Amino acid sequence: PARRGAQALRLDEVELLLAQGQQRLLLAGDLDGARSAYALAAQLLDGVADPAWLNLRQALTQERAALDALGGDPRAVVAGRLEAFAAGLPALPLQAGAGNRAPVAWWERAFAKIVEVHPSADAVAVEPADRAAGLAALRLELTLAHAAVERRDADGYRAALTRADGWIQRLWPASNERDAQRRTLQALRELPLTVALPTLGSTLEQLRK
Repeated sequence: PARRGAQALRLDEVELLLAQGQQRLLLAGDLDGARSAYALAAQLLDGVADPAWLNLRQALTQERAALDALGGDPRAVVAGRLEAFAAGLPALPLQAGAGNRAPVAWWERAFAKIVEVHPSADAVAVEPADRAAGLAALRLELTLAHAAVERRDADGYRAALTRADGWIQRLWPASNERDAQRRTLQALRELPLTVALPTLGSTLEQLRK
C-alpha cells in the first residue's frame, strides 16, 4: 500500500508538471519553461517502475522531441526579422533606375506623341513635408506591428504590415530593391506568432484516462 501511495503521488506530480508546461506554452509561449517542466515530469515518470506506464513514457518522449524540434519562440524570431526589415528600408533608392523600368509596350510607343500617361499608382511623395509625414506614419505602423508581436496579436500584426506596405509604395518609387523589400514584408506577414504543436497535451490526456 505504501508503494502504491508513493506511485500515485508521483503520478500526480507528473500530471501537474505536464499541465504547467502546456499552460506556459499556450498562454505565454514560454518554450524554455515548457521544456523544463516536461523534463522534470520525465524524471519523475522514470521513477515509476510499473511497466503499465511504459506507453506513457514513450508518449512523453515523443512530445519532448517535438518540443525540442520547435527551435526558438516564434515571437522572438518574428521580432528579429522585423527589425532587420526596418533597418533595410533607408537603403532603398529614391529614384527608379533605367534598368528597373518595364519594357515599353507597342501601343505606348505608337501613342507616345499623342498623349502622355502617368499612372497614379506610381505617385511618390517628393516634397520634404510629405516624405517626413510618410516616414513618421511608416515608423508608427512598424511600431504597432512590434507591439502586436509582443501581444501575439496576429490580426493586428498583419493589419499593421499591410498599412506599412502601402506607405512603402508611397515613399519609394518602383525598383527591384523595393520589390524585394515588399516580398520580404509579405513573407513576414505569413509568419506565425504562436507555437503550433499538434501533439501538445497528448501525454497529459493519456495520463488522465
